[in-house]
Amino acid sequence: MYYNQYRPRLQCQSLTKQGKRICKGKGILCKNGKVRCRIHGGVSTGPKSISGKLISLKNLSKKILNIGFVSGDLREHSVVHFLLDTLKYLRNKNLKLFAYSNNEIEDDFTKLIKKHFDKWILVVHKTDIELINLIRKDNIDILFDLSGHTSNNRLAVFKNRCAPVQVAWCGWLASTGVKEIDYIIGDIYATPLSDQS
Repeated sequence: MYYNQYRPRLQCQSLTKQGKRICKGKGILCKNGKVRCRIHGGVSTGPKSISGKLISLKNLSKKILNIGFVSGDLREHSVVHFLLDTLKYLRNKNLKLFAYSNNEIEDDFTKLIKKHFDKWILVVHKTDIELINLIRKDNIDILFDLSGHTSNNRLAVFKNRCAPVQVAWCGWLASTGVKEIDYIIGDIYATPLSDQS
């Protein structure tokens, strides 16, 4: 899947029973060897919804925005290089920044980035339900996924809507296939206008 996001987009091969093409969309090469667009099954089915005791989302009627970042790459990794200047800028705003780190590795980059957050939580040993409830308890307004389908991701958390606004950025510059992620932050190369729906 990671490889397919950088391949040229191919014409969707979905056909009617009479063999006529029914889709003009662009797709990716799937495991079965066919090209399918997002509508006709060309993306991962993704993580499943969690069943269990979940805390409900809280009210947005407050002045300080709580911004959360979920990542397995808050260490010497390209994600930190993208994130560092952004965090420096955000610290001077009326925001409270939360890091949900899904990796036990702590290096010099971790120490450098850690000081830009109001709250840093190591979540690698938490279950998805525990993490969902923690994020909801923190009353996060905007939650960023910085891992996508890469290792140490927590996409099940996003599938279960932990924040009113959920965004994918810089760890997976494409759709994750998780419809509960509202926005993708990219550029003309990672997210070309021709791929927008």
